[in-house]
Amino acid sequence: MLEKLQAIEDKYMELQSLLSDPAVLADVDKWQRYNKEMAELLPVAEKIREYKKIVAELAENKALLLETDDAEMKALIDAEIKAGQSRKTIFDEELPILLLPKDKNDDKNVIVEIRGGVGGEEAALFAGDLFRMYSRYAQKEGWHVEL
Repeated sequence: MLEKLQAIEDKYMELQSLLSDPAVLADVDKWQRYNKEMAELLPVAEKIREYKKIVAELAENKALLLETDDAEMKALIDAEIKAGQSRKTIFDEELPILLLPKDKNDDKNVIVEIRGGVGGEEAALFAGDLFRMYSRYAQKEGWHVEL
């Protein structure tokens, strides 16, 4: 997993350097494509940097814990280590989700057709309930619904 994370961060850094290249700035299509790709990688790159920072702080605190003899200081460092480990655990759960490949249809719209089938009035009532349920869910998620 760490290799994939490093590859994503390297790709992000490469895109940053490409976007500042005068040849890319002259080609609008390339610039837009690179900019879009970089915008997609930005949240993942930020999480990777946070994760690396947490891992470095944990290593630093563990080394500091071994060096100090003061009981009060050890208690503080131990609390920091526990907090860091809990944050690292959260990141360990989030990062694999961020590594999942993005679906090409994620940015597209959806058309849902709901019809009352065979069953007369009960089927029409169910279709109405189903429509209200999906409409409310879409509103809760901040999506736009058209009839």
